[in-house]
Order: sequence, then structure tokens, then C-alpha cells
Amino acid sequence: MTTTTIDIANRALILLGGREITSFIENTNEARIAKNLYLSTRDYVLRAYPWASLKKRIELPELADAPVSGFLHQFQLPSDCIRVLEVHSGRKINSDRWEVNGQAVLTDDKPISIVYLSNNVPEQEYSSQLVQALVYRLAAEMAYPMTGNNTAQGNFSALFSQVLEEARTTDSLEQSARTIGPHNFERVRL
Repeated sequence: MTTTTIDIANRALILLGGREITSFIENTNEARIAKNLYLSTRDYVLRAYPWASLKKRIELPELADAPVSGFLHQFQLPSDCIRVLEVHSGRKINSDRWEVNGQAVLTDDKPISIVYLSNNVPEQEYSSQLVQALVYRLAAEMAYPMTGNNTAQGNFSALFSQVLEEARTTDSLEQSARTIGPHNFERVRL
């Protein structure tokens, strides 16, 4: 089954006892509320956890202007970047010092590549846990406008948090364990 934005919105509406919609432009209360809350809620959920189905890797282009202070170089983030997870430089697995500033990554290293989360992945490529998290978060956001009930909002927020915990467990089983090497301890002693 292909998952769409309307499918996700309808699952949240059903949880709230609302009527299903066929598009966001329908002249119904459900469609207006779903349309107004879907994109911001989706982006919130996408940033909330490092979902594997959203991960992309790219080498970044350096910007001509140097940062004002604190770092030597700045690199342009892709327009679909919603969260930077890792910054790599040369042979280093993870650059030691970096930060996101607006639409740029600031660092002393170059060249760099990043692992990031994209908000330009079609919903049909979302993992089942990501879809469920989005349904619960959307239901939480729509709860008060749809029902006037703060309790429902809290209940769906708790379910959203539970799905995030389940995703952490799933992810820990789907990747190799990160080890702490001697070089990490040597750096601490210096």
C-alpha cells in the first residue's frame, strides 16, 4: 500500500473520531485543520529522530565568505536538509568541531561531507515507525482543534514518545555498535 499525506492525515482523523478527507482543499473542518497542521507537524517529527529512511549523504560546497568568527570555513547546506547528523572531514569519521548556523555548516576542516535528514523524501518511502509517529503527533496537534479535549492531546503525545523509544530499539538492532577507541581516552587525558 502506498502511503500519502492524505492517508496519514486520515489515520490521525480516525483516531480523533473525525471524518476522512479526500484532499486538503475540501470545504470541511477536518480538511482545513489537517492542511494547516500537516507540514509543520511533519517537519517536527522528521527532526525529532534520526530516521534511517530520511538519511542522505553529500559533500558540501564551501561558501566564498569565511565565517565572521569562531571557525575557518563555512559550507552550504542542501535545501532539503532538516537536520545535520554527522560531519565528516577527510579520513576522520566525525569532525571534531562544527555547528550549524542558518543554512551553513561552520567548521575548521575542509573538505567536508555530511549525513543529514531530508524533508524531501516521499511519504511512501517512510518507515512504518515514522508513519506511526507522524500519525500520533498529528493527532496530538489536531486533538484540541478537533475535539476541544486537552486529555486526548496528552495521550497522543505520549504515544508519539513511545514510538520514538521503539524506533531507538529498532535502530540499535539494525546497525553496528559504535565503539570507543583508545584515541578518545587519550584526547581526554591531554
